[in-house]
Amino acid sequence: MSDLPESLFLNPVWHALRTKHLHFAKATPEACRYPGDVAPFVAVSVPTAETMQQLRSLLAPGEFTWLMAEQYPEIAGLARESTLDCFQMVLPEKISARNNTAGETGITPLTHANAHEMV
Repeated sequence: MSDLPESLFLNPVWHALRTKHLHFAKATPEACRYPGDVAPFVAVSVPTAETMQQLRSLLAPGEFTWLMAEQYPEIAGLARESTLDCFQMVLPEKISARNNTAGETGITPLTHANAHEMV
């Protein structure tokens, strides 16, 4: 995983919606979101009053979403209801995600047979 720039992990929703998940994105030049029936995540390129205004334009009145940011300006029409401290998980370089067995790393690959456990 060392070939990925660390900056991708600082704003993962933004980067996902500007690359591999672009087909999901509802966006303005500096704000984007997943459709409400896909995921509740929204993002801005950088947290400024202007980008937050662009984000506001993508939301329906009364809609709740999740914005991943340490700090962002508050603007009229958007209200922070609560915050949630989260940790970013990363795969250490010494562990290979390929050809893994549970005995080697404690990670168990899931298959279709595990689907009933995920409901």
